[in-house]
Amino acid sequence: MSGVEVMQELNRMKGNTFQAVAPFIFTTPIGVEKGNAQVQTRDWIFNERFFSEKVPHTACVNAIKADPSGKACASMDIVEGVFPTEVVAGIHRTYCELIDLMCSLDPQAWNQPVSSFLRPAVPPVPVSTPCAVPEDLMHEPFFKHHSGKETAALITYTNGCRDRMEMSGAQLRGYSVVVAESLLKAVPSMRSSDVVVVFLEKGWEQVAGVLAVHLSQCVYLPMDAKSWSETRVRQVLSMSESVAVLTQTAVAAKCPWLSEVGMPVLDVNAIVSANRDRILAPSMATTLSALVSSRERVDCNALGYLIYTSGSTGVPKGVCCHHQGAMNTIVDLNDRFNVGASDRVLGLSSLSFDLSVYDIFGLLTAGGALVLPPAEVVSPPDPG
Repeated sequence: MSGVEVMQELNRMKGNTFQAVAPFIFTTPIGVEKGNAQVQTRDWIFNERFFSEKVPHTACVNAIKADPSGKACASMDIVEGVFPTEVVAGIHRTYCELIDLMCSLDPQAWNQPVSSFLRPAVPPVPVSTPCAVPEDLMHEPFFKHHSGKETAALITYTNGCRDRMEMSGAQLRGYSVVVAESLLKAVPSMRSSDVVVVFLEKGWEQVAGVLAVHLSQCVYLPMDAKSWSETRVRQVLSMSESVAVLTQTAVAAKCPWLSEVGMPVLDVNAIVSANRDRILAPSMATTLSALVSSRERVDCNALGYLIYTSGSTGVPKGVCCHHQGAMNTIVDLNDRFNVGASDRVLGLSSLSFDLSVYDIFGLLTAGGALVLPPAEVVSPPDPG
């Protein structure tokens, strides 16, 4: 079966024309000269120094040509930018080795597997030994790193970037603990891996909220408080079988219908305000320990968060992500870019967009600090 016939068969199976793409082509005109007296008798008076060709939908063309003098020329043409430079060099090297093998004078060369004559591929850059798959839950590294009151974990800007607040790891930990306590009191029957909605605008409340949900061994479901309609919120609440909603004073004031969703709605600002004297108290470490021990720790393969798609097809669809998958990405990125305690990252992504997962947990895992701009300049983005 010729290459043309293969393409025709692929097109027939797909039910359309010119859709079967062959990115690699091997061709040779050797033998075409037979019967062509004009080609057979011509004199070659020049040596080929440069050759270029254009073949649609093709990334690599290998060709072997011959001239009347009996010499042969092999060429390999690759579209620039399709493969990394190291890959092109490797393809060329292997190609040359195979041609040498074909031209070998050793009669046994043709009786051996081709692979036995080829050098194994070697990565152009030494690959470091993979680290162990993380067993931590997404929130756990933060509580290990940020133990002091002096280390910044969160820097927020409000009032059009005119007001700046720097929050230590100890403060953020305290906020998370009191919110988790209130959540468990509001839903005493809450089981591990139940879904809790985080319906907040960008700010420290979002970070404390997701940490509180994880401290409760539950799954957080982010909703965009600036753009989601009441209809969409109610639809996703029903689909996700959520058991509670975390919100903030400003959002609750703009969305009075939250009191009618049929589940506990907790105001993070009110909770923190009512427990402000406890946030940095020495007893908070004991409170945290008691909270953790009161809940059965979920497995690292349990769900960490649930994010719903935009619903462009008509019905939003939930994407379930487990702790280990997220932590694997976080650990890898922190290792690749050497992220540490002195680093700061500007958190622009909406909490309902999965890039926010690294914004929050990537920096808190490394012991660094997350910088959050005012909510009003992020959604929609302010070019100024």
